[in-house]
Amino acid sequence: MVVEIIEHKKLKLKNAIFIEGMPGVGNVGQVTVGYLIEQLKPELFAELYSSHFNHVVLIKPNAVAQPLMGYFYYYKPKNLIIYYGDQQAMTPEGTYELVNHILKFIKKIGVETVITLGGVQTTYKKTVKVYGVVSEESLKNEFDGYGIDFENVSQNVGSIIGAIGMLTAFSKRYNMKSLCLLVESSTLPLIPDQRGARVLLELLSKMLSLDIDLSKMEKKVKEQQELMKKLTKTQEVEKVEEETKRLSYLG
Repeated sequence: MVVEIIEHKKLKLKNAIFIEGMPGVGNVGQVTVGYLIEQLKPELFAELYSSHFNHVVLIKPNAVAQPLMGYFYYYKPKNLIIYYGDQQAMTPEGTYELVNHILKFIKKIGVETVITLGGVQTTYKKTVKVYGVVSEESLKNEFDGYGIDFENVSQNVGSIIGAIGMLTAFSKRYNMKSLCLLVESSTLPLIPDQRGARVLLELLSKMLSLDIDLSKMEKKVKEQQELMKKLTKTQEVEKVEEETKRLSYLG
Protein backbone atom coordinates (compact mmCIF):
# COMPACT_ATOMS: atom_id res chain seq x y z
CA MET A 1 0.00 0.00 0.00
CA VAL A 2 1.16 3.52 -0.80
CA VAL A 3 -2.12 5.43 -0.95
CA GLU A 4 -5.49 3.68 -1.07
CA ILE A 5 -8.89 5.40 -1.20
CA ILE A 6 -11.91 3.24 -0.43
CA GLU A 7 -15.23 4.64 -1.62
CA HIS A 8 -18.33 3.65 0.32
CA LYS A 9 -20.45 5.66 -2.07
CA LYS A 10 -19.75 6.88 -5.62
CA LEU A 11 -20.30 10.61 -6.12
CA LYS A 12 -20.53 12.55 -9.37
CA LEU A 13 -20.92 16.26 -8.70
CA LYS A 14 -20.64 19.59 -10.50
CA ASN A 15 -18.69 22.62 -9.27
CA ALA A 16 -18.12 21.10 -5.83
CA ILE A 17 -15.91 22.80 -3.22
CA PHE A 18 -13.23 20.87 -1.33
CA ILE A 19 -12.18 21.91 2.20
CA GLU A 20 -9.13 20.26 3.78
CA GLY A 21 -8.00 20.01 7.39
CA MET A 22 -4.81 18.23 8.48
CA PRO A 23 -2.38 18.62 11.41
CA GLY A 24 -0.11 21.67 11.20
CA VAL A 25 0.73 24.88 13.07
CA GLY A 26 -1.72 25.10 15.97
CA ASN A 27 -3.64 22.26 14.29
CA VAL A 28 -6.02 25.00 13.15
CA GLY A 29 -6.98 23.22 9.94
CA GLN A 30 -7.79 19.97 11.69
CA VAL A 31 -9.72 21.72 14.49
CA THR A 32 -11.68 23.84 12.00
CA VAL A 33 -12.69 20.89 9.84
CA GLY A 34 -13.48 18.77 12.88
CA TYR A 35 -15.89 21.43 14.10
CA LEU A 36 -17.46 21.71 10.63
CA ILE A 37 -18.08 17.96 10.63
CA GLU A 38 -19.56 18.12 14.13
CA GLN A 39 -21.91 20.96 13.20
CA LEU A 40 -22.90 20.09 9.63
CA LYS A 41 -23.03 16.30 10.12
CA PRO A 42 -21.97 15.51 6.54
CA GLU A 43 -22.01 11.99 5.10
CA LEU A 44 -18.81 9.92 5.27
CA PHE A 45 -18.40 8.48 1.79
CA ALA A 46 -14.71 7.55 1.42
CA GLU A 47 -11.62 6.75 3.50
CA LEU A 48 -7.93 7.14 2.71
CA TYR A 49 -5.18 4.81 3.94
CA SER A 50 -1.48 5.31 3.32
CA SER A 51 1.83 3.70 4.18
CA HIS A 52 3.21 7.26 4.21
CA PHE A 53 1.50 7.75 7.58
CA ASN A 54 3.22 6.82 10.80
CA HIS A 55 3.00 3.17 11.89
CA VAL A 56 0.73 4.01 14.81
CA VAL A 57 -2.63 2.53 15.69
CA LEU A 58 -5.07 4.51 17.83
CA ILE A 59 -7.09 2.66 20.46
CA LYS A 60 -10.71 3.81 20.46
CA PRO A 61 -12.83 3.98 23.65
CA ASN A 62 -14.43 0.65 22.70
CA ALA A 63 -10.93 -0.96 22.55
CA VAL A 64 -10.97 -1.23 18.75
CA ALA A 65 -7.68 -0.56 16.90
CA GLN A 66 -7.83 2.33 14.41
CA PRO A 67 -5.01 3.13 11.95
CA LEU A 68 -4.15 6.71 11.02
CA MET A 69 -6.22 7.66 7.98
CA GLY A 70 -8.12 10.35 6.11
CA TYR A 71 -11.89 10.82 5.89
CA PHE A 72 -13.92 12.26 3.01
CA TYR A 73 -17.34 13.71 3.84
CA TYR A 74 -20.07 15.12 1.60
CA TYR A 75 -22.33 17.98 2.68
CA LYS A 76 -25.06 18.07 0.06
CA PRO A 77 -26.81 21.40 0.90
CA LYS A 78 -23.66 23.37 -0.02
CA ASN A 79 -22.05 20.86 -2.41
CA LEU A 80 -19.01 20.51 -0.13
CA ILE A 81 -16.41 17.77 0.07
CA ILE A 82 -14.73 17.93 3.49
CA TYR A 83 -11.48 16.09 4.22
CA TYR A 84 -10.28 15.39 7.76
CA GLY A 85 -6.76 13.94 8.01
CA ASP A 86 -5.32 12.23 11.08
CA GLN A 87 -1.81 12.96 9.83
CA GLN A 88 0.23 14.40 6.99
CA ALA A 89 2.75 12.23 5.14
CA MET A 90 6.04 11.82 6.98
CA THR A 91 8.36 12.42 3.98
CA PRO A 92 8.55 14.81 0.99
CA GLU A 93 8.05 11.84 -1.36
CA GLY A 94 5.01 10.77 0.62
CA THR A 95 3.57 14.27 0.53
CA TYR A 96 3.79 14.39 -3.28
CA GLU A 97 2.19 10.96 -3.49
CA LEU A 98 -0.61 11.78 -1.07
CA VAL A 99 -1.40 15.17 -2.61
CA ASN A 100 -1.62 13.79 -6.14
CA HIS A 101 -3.92 10.95 -5.07
CA ILE A 102 -6.23 13.38 -3.28
CA LEU A 103 -6.33 15.81 -6.22
CA LYS A 104 -7.01 13.03 -8.72
CA PHE A 105 -9.80 11.68 -6.54
CA ILE A 106 -11.62 14.97 -5.92
CA LYS A 107 -11.24 15.97 -9.58
CA LYS A 108 -12.96 12.73 -10.57
CA ILE A 109 -15.80 13.53 -8.17
CA GLY A 110 -16.34 16.98 -9.69
CA VAL A 111 -14.51 19.42 -7.41
CA GLU A 112 -13.75 22.81 -8.96
CA THR A 113 -12.47 24.80 -5.98
CA VAL A 114 -9.94 23.66 -3.35
CA ILE A 115 -9.69 25.44 0.03
CA THR A 116 -6.85 24.48 2.35
CA LEU A 117 -6.45 25.60 5.96
CA GLY A 118 -3.32 26.20 8.02
CA GLY A 119 -1.59 28.35 10.59
CA VAL A 120 1.31 30.81 10.81
CA GLN A 121 3.24 30.84 14.09
CA THR A 122 3.28 34.29 15.73
CA THR A 123 3.45 35.91 19.15
CA TYR A 124 0.16 36.59 20.92
CA LYS A 125 -2.04 39.32 19.39
CA LYS A 126 -5.46 40.59 20.43
CA THR A 127 -6.69 40.21 16.88
CA VAL A 128 -5.31 37.74 14.38
CA LYS A 129 -4.79 38.11 10.65
CA VAL A 130 -5.65 35.61 7.91
CA TYR A 131 -3.24 35.42 4.99
CA GLY A 132 -4.24 34.07 1.61
CA VAL A 133 -2.33 32.17 -1.07
CA VAL A 134 -3.91 31.30 -4.43
CA SER A 135 -3.12 28.92 -7.28
CA GLU A 136 -3.51 31.77 -9.81
CA GLU A 137 -3.17 35.53 -9.27
CA SER A 138 -6.53 36.28 -10.90
CA LEU A 139 -8.28 34.46 -8.04
CA LYS A 140 -7.40 37.20 -5.56
CA ASN A 141 -10.23 39.32 -6.96
CA GLU A 142 -12.67 36.44 -6.55
CA PHE A 143 -11.92 36.20 -2.83
CA ASP A 144 -11.73 39.94 -2.25
CA GLY A 145 -13.93 41.51 0.43
CA TYR A 146 -13.33 38.95 3.19
CA GLY A 147 -10.38 40.64 4.87
CA ILE A 148 -7.85 38.12 3.58
CA ASP A 149 -4.30 39.53 3.35
CA PHE A 150 -2.78 38.67 -0.02
CA GLU A 151 -0.39 41.61 -0.09
CA ASN A 152 1.91 40.71 2.81
CA VAL A 153 1.84 36.92 2.72
CA SER A 154 5.00 36.57 0.66
CA GLN A 155 6.99 38.79 3.00
CA ASN A 156 5.51 37.62 6.32
CA VAL A 157 5.06 33.90 5.56
CA GLY A 158 7.36 33.15 2.64
CA SER A 159 6.74 29.42 2.22
CA ILE A 160 4.39 26.62 3.26
CA ILE A 161 5.68 23.20 4.25
CA GLY A 162 3.58 20.10 3.69
CA ALA A 163 0.38 19.03 1.99
CA ILE A 164 -1.53 22.25 2.68
CA GLY A 165 0.63 24.32 0.33
CA MET A 166 1.16 21.46 -2.11
CA LEU A 167 -2.59 20.98 -2.59
CA THR A 168 -2.88 24.69 -3.38
CA ALA A 169 0.03 24.80 -5.81
CA PHE A 170 -0.74 21.57 -7.66
CA SER A 171 -4.51 21.99 -7.99
CA LYS A 172 -3.89 24.01 -11.15
CA ARG A 173 -2.44 20.90 -12.84
CA TYR A 174 -5.85 19.27 -12.42
CA ASN A 175 -7.75 22.31 -13.71
CA MET A 176 -9.00 23.29 -10.27
CA LYS A 177 -8.63 26.67 -8.60
CA SER A 178 -7.34 26.86 -5.04
CA LEU A 179 -7.19 29.15 -2.02
CA CYS A 180 -5.01 28.54 1.04
CA LEU A 181 -6.06 30.31 4.25
CA LEU A 182 -3.32 30.79 6.85
CA VAL A 183 -4.38 32.19 10.22
CA GLU A 184 -1.92 33.62 12.74
CA SER A 185 -1.48 31.20 15.63
CA SER A 186 0.17 31.89 18.98
CA THR A 187 -0.47 28.73 21.01
CA LEU A 188 2.30 26.67 22.53
CA PRO A 189 3.39 23.49 20.67
CA LEU A 190 0.93 20.58 20.93
CA ILE A 191 -1.92 22.86 22.06
CA PRO A 192 -4.70 23.10 19.44
CA ASP A 193 -5.45 26.71 18.54
CA GLN A 194 -9.18 27.06 19.12
CA ARG A 195 -9.08 30.84 18.61
CA GLY A 196 -7.44 30.53 15.21
CA ALA A 197 -9.95 27.84 14.24
CA ARG A 198 -12.82 30.11 15.27
CA VAL A 199 -11.48 32.86 13.00
CA LEU A 200 -11.34 30.41 10.08
CA LEU A 201 -14.85 29.14 10.85
CA GLU A 202 -16.21 32.68 10.82
CA LEU A 203 -14.49 33.35 7.50
CA LEU A 204 -15.70 30.10 5.90
CA SER A 205 -19.24 30.81 7.13
CA LYS A 206 -19.23 34.11 5.26
CA MET A 207 -17.57 32.79 2.13
CA LEU A 208 -19.78 29.69 1.79
CA SER A 209 -22.96 30.95 3.52
CA LEU A 210 -22.77 28.24 6.17
CA ASP A 211 -25.07 28.32 9.18
CA ILE A 212 -22.76 27.23 12.00
CA ASP A 213 -23.37 27.53 15.74
CA LEU A 214 -20.09 28.78 17.21
CA SER A 215 -21.18 28.69 20.87
CA LYS A 216 -19.28 25.45 21.59
CA MET A 217 -16.20 26.89 19.90
CA GLU A 218 -16.45 30.04 22.04
CA LYS A 219 -16.36 27.81 25.13
CA LYS A 220 -13.27 26.03 23.81
CA VAL A 221 -11.58 29.37 23.11
CA LYS A 222 -12.12 30.46 26.73
CA GLU A 223 -10.77 27.12 27.99
CA GLN A 224 -7.70 27.55 25.77
CA GLN A 225 -7.09 31.07 27.09
CA GLU A 226 -7.28 29.83 30.69
CA LEU A 227 -4.87 27.01 29.90
CA MET A 228 -2.42 29.41 28.25
CA LYS A 229 -2.53 31.68 31.33
CA LYS A 230 -1.77 28.73 33.63
CA LEU A 231 1.08 27.52 31.43
CA THR A 232 2.53 31.02 31.18
CA LYS A 233 2.46 31.35 34.97
CA THR A 234 4.07 27.92 35.31
CA GLN A 235 6.84 28.94 32.92
CA GLU A 236 7.38 32.18 34.84
CA VAL A 237 7.64 30.26 38.12
CA GLU A 238 10.11 27.83 36.56
CA LYS A 239 12.22 30.75 35.30
CA VAL A 240 12.26 32.36 38.74
CA GLU A 241 13.20 29.05 40.38
CA GLU A 242 15.94 28.47 37.82
CA GLU A 243 17.31 32.00 38.29
CA THR A 244 17.18 31.57 42.09
CA LYS A 245 19.19 28.35 41.81
CA ARG A 246 21.71 30.05 39.52
CA LEU A 247 22.17 33.03 41.84
CA SER A 248 22.43 30.72 44.83
CA TYR A 249 25.11 28.69 43.07
CA LEU A 250 27.06 31.79 42.06
CA GLY A 251 26.91 33.08 45.63
